[in-house]
Amino acid sequence: MSKIWFIFLFVGMLFSLVSGNYQEVSKVIVSSGMDSFKIFLKISLLMFFWNGIFEIAKDAKLTKYVTKILKKPLSLVFKSVDKDSLCMEYIASNVAANLLGLGACATPIGFKVMEELQNNNPNKSIATRDMIKFVLINISSLSVIPTTILGLRLNENAKYDVTVLCIIVSLFSFIITLLFEMILNSFKRWFMVVIVIYIFIVLVISMFSDINVFDSFIKGSKETYKQLPSLFVNILAIIFSINVFIKSGIVDYIFNLLKINNNYKLIIMQMFLKPISWSSSLLLMNNIFDEFGVDSKLGVLSSLIQSSCDTTFYVVLLYFSYVKISETKHTILASIFAVFLTFLFCIFLINFFVKV
Repeated sequence: MSKIWFIFLFVGMLFSLVSGNYQEVSKVIVSSGMDSFKIFLKISLLMFFWNGIFEIAKDAKLTKYVTKILKKPLSLVFKSVDKDSLCMEYIASNVAANLLGLGACATPIGFKVMEELQNNNPNKSIATRDMIKFVLINISSLSVIPTTILGLRLNENAKYDVTVLCIIVSLFSFIITLLFEMILNSFKRWFMVVIVIYIFIVLVISMFSDINVFDSFIKGSKETYKQLPSLFVNILAIIFSINVFIKSGIVDYIFNLLKINNNYKLIIMQMFLKPISWSSSLLLMNNIFDEFGVDSKLGVLSSLIQSSCDTTFYVVLLYFSYVKISETKHTILASIFAVFLTFLFCIFLINFFVKV
């Protein structure tokens, strides 16, 4: 990510000097701080609330219930893993956490999965097929409660419901990712209702779990404090480099050269950055909301892209480096194919099924 950030900043600065567009770039230095703070405020408030709700869900053993349900179907995907083993327990817990929007819980559980799979790996430097499938499932970002996207759209007073579309795109990404792995290897509801129902279910289960709901919520919210300093610094760095790159005029120059409609520059950049940096693509989604409207076709498309596949390169690096795997085989190739097809599927949904 540091190389991508440097390239954006360096190329943007260089082009602005060559093209004489340096005045626009100089304004970015002043405006980036305020832009970063606005986005930081939106995200941090969501984090405080949802971390509290997720802590209640965890203490109420909601993830354990979902894990039990998932073990049998997952045993069909991970055929070489004993369905009653500790490894399968971890795999099911990881998938359950992602399904419920508990991304912060899913990652440490994922490390446990990789450790268990590595213990049974005959060649410690080469990824096994089960490792590849597990990492690809995490990249596909399968979720039934896309809380971040729904929360950010709610903050923008969105009227159009994208909940079902997000779930469809998430499921498509999940299926197509596993499909590519195999090939390379040889309801419409308003999102306010969805959020309320989810919180209601968590609270109902907590009533029968003998936990202090208030203390669990406060404990989860407090965890947000640890993440805020680095979150703001990252947002500031990313938004500064992207703004310099865009304001330098190089994006307009490339689009004019390729004769591409200028309205699509932000959405194309979001598609390009999504596999590399979740934060960068999130910032571009926010820019699309501001420029075209949260309920415009581009606004809805941007929401679907953001709720689809996770950051490919980050997830691959995170899990494989944890167990010191150097040969990842076809993991990145399969995920890139899946990401590309998922984005095309998002465009297809927007053009043929979405009326905004």
